[in-house]
Amino acid sequence: MTEIVSRQVHAMRSDRFEIGVLSIEGERSAVIRLWTPEEIAERLPWLKAQNAKGLNINIRPVGNHLTLLDDITLEKIESMKQDGFEPCCIVRTSPGNYQAWLDHGYELTEDDATHAAQYLAKRFGSDFAAAGRRHFGRLAGFTNRKRKHLQPNGYFPFVRLEFAQQGQYTAAERFEDELRAYKAALETSRPAKPFAPFWPAPLRLKNIEDFRADTSRYPKLHNADLAYAVYAISRGLDHSAIRSAIASRDLSHKGPRRAQTAYVERTLKKAVRDADPAAQSVL
Repeated sequence: MTEIVSRQVHAMRSDRFEIGVLSIEGERSAVIRLWTPEEIAERLPWLKAQNAKGLNINIRPVGNHLTLLDDITLEKIESMKQDGFEPCCIVRTSPGNYQAWLDHGYELTEDDATHAAQYLAKRFGSDFAAAGRRHFGRLAGFTNRKRKHLQPNGYFPFVRLEFAQQGQYTAAERFEDELRAYKAALETSRPAKPFAPFWPAPLRLKNIEDFRADTSRYPKLHNADLAYAVYAISRGLDHSAIRSAIASRDLSHKGPRRAQTAYVERTLKKAVRDADPAAQSVL
């Protein structure tokens, strides 16, 4: 096993790898370790023990120089080779199912790495759902512990290393142009966002009772009446409606009706004088 793992790690060409120890079904629960190739070799006994407990052992390099094509057949891998996309690493994950790693020879941006994985999956017929820049691949030498792969003899199949050799695929330079064309086509075909006019919901205007209840800001009722009048005028309310609002409380302490009316008019007149754009801040 040590030699097999070493060959795969060497072919994937990275100073550090993320090793994923993943649960059997769904692979949602994971322990991920960031190790150098030397650390991976040192910890093989621990990884073997985890695999024996029913956990899958996966690997992905740090960086974006590799693209993984998952769930691909040998026939499609041969098609890749003929078209100049020779994998640096081919792993058989279960009978009839393979993973192929392509080495671009340079670091892709995160955006380009994602689009490269999607484009290559469409082009060569690998699993598009697994096409992403951070998808895990299987580490050879361990068993594939997905229950659907349980064999009649009660054992799980070993993940086998079919090919491993460092090297950039020959079509790498041409692929840069293909990737640019693919991204441009995506932008062109992306539907324009439908125009959706935004109509703000009408604000609820405060009434005079809101001001009168705010005793911390308006300790006296005449303060609240004036503040409301300024607020209402600045929002275009009719003067007659403002007069009615001010007169809605008991004004008998102001004196006879004529004195009460004078108070209302005095408050309204002062509000008209004071009302200006600054009054909009009274919310």
